[in-house]
Amino acid sequence: PPLRGRFAVPDPSAPPCPGSASFTNLTETTMTIDQHIEELRAELRNAVYRGERRKIEAELAAAIAERDAALAAWAQDPPQ
Repeated sequence: PPLRGRFAVPDPSAPPCPGSASFTNLTETTMTIDQHIEELRAELRNAVYRGERRKIEAELAAAIAERDAALAAWAQDPPQ
């Protein structure tokens, strides 16, 4: 790929690498809410900048609230 400035910019006309991520098979790319929460916690542990930490904390709080709401809904009407 050609270099522009300090960063490498991929050539949009180049075909994707074999074995690269594909979103055609969603069962392999779907992350559970618990996995997402763990990923956010890991990101938060490594976040350096205050703005980045705030953004991750907000996303983590929203993910936990979503999980708690789903669990509460499931507890109200568990599958038969």
